[in-house]
Amino acid sequence: MTASDIKRIAYIRSIPVSRAGPYIPELARTVTDAGREARIFYTDGDCGAADFPGGTWEKLPEDATPDRIVDRVRAWGADGVVSLSFPDEAGLRDAVVKEKLARYGIPMVSNGLEPSRLLADKWETKKILADHGLDTPPGMLVDGTLLKNGAAEVPVYADIIRLKAEEIGYPLLTKAVWGSSGNGIRFIRDRAELEEYLATPDEGNHVLERCITGELCTVEVVGADGEYAVQPLCFTGPTGGRPTFAFWELRSSAPRPADDAAFEPVAEKLKKLCTTLGITGVINLDIIHSGGTYHILEINPRVSGATALGVAASGRNTYLALTEILLGQWR
Repeated sequence: MTASDIKRIAYIRSIPVSRAGPYIPELARTVTDAGREARIFYTDGDCGAADFPGGTWEKLPEDATPDRIVDRVRAWGADGVVSLSFPDEAGLRDAVVKEKLARYGIPMVSNGLEPSRLLADKWETKKILADHGLDTPPGMLVDGTLLKNGAAEVPVYADIIRLKAEEIGYPLLTKAVWGSSGNGIRFIRDRAELEEYLATPDEGNHVLERCITGELCTVEVVGADGEYAVQPLCFTGPTGGRPTFAFWELRSSAPRPADDAAFEPVAEKLKKLCTTLGITGVINLDIIHSGGTYHILEINPRVSGATALGVAASGRNTYLALTEILLGQWR
């Protein structure tokens, strides 16, 4: 399918459309001004002419399944689809939608099943980062079920964690392998708090890693097929203690020449990582800048709450770039 064959473009959104203003309105106007039809399928909030000018919109149930989304997109007659969804669970849902739409010959710009699955898993992400020479806090994978002796009787497992904690160094934190927005993070200041954690472990698998003191920042990479652009760094606030909800912090993407220069080799490695994984669309990274080093905490395989700030700082509309990828016009 060529760009000229794509007359109707569907967009999938899992949070209020208004939270991406004015950049989704800019996207809608650009698509319709080019003579194409655009419709946004969204599952949260409201949408109107100010949010999606020139296009149409359809609200789906918040728990809409991939099959339900595929049915509605096909019923409208979409020739191509773009995912604008987050957090991770919505990005994973759209990866499934992409796989199902491919059976009908409908292209979709969204990360595929394999990169989405790998990057949504925080432990797999740490291994990928290490393979690409990128810094990430030292840590280990903790099996909460094994720690509770729920899967097998391994009393020594707690001692393994104690020894590994000493090797990693305090303070520590634990976070669920799956999930986003900082949910379920536990801060472990010292040996005493580690013992409290071992006595009351969380269910499932968790990453135990060093809690690094520095500045929290985020960045997005957008592109496909070896052509990737890195948006400006967005600095959020200090780290090093108990977790706070980052969305309440003042964010800044003002130029910082020394820090930006130090990030350039990291950005090049990220482009190579995207090429290796076959990223098609966008990824968002959470990073701690400390002592001149950028420690990558996790990679989210979708747009984020920081997308709008990255667009404002660079002048490069991520949402429009995703459409250009669909149309084969991305450079």
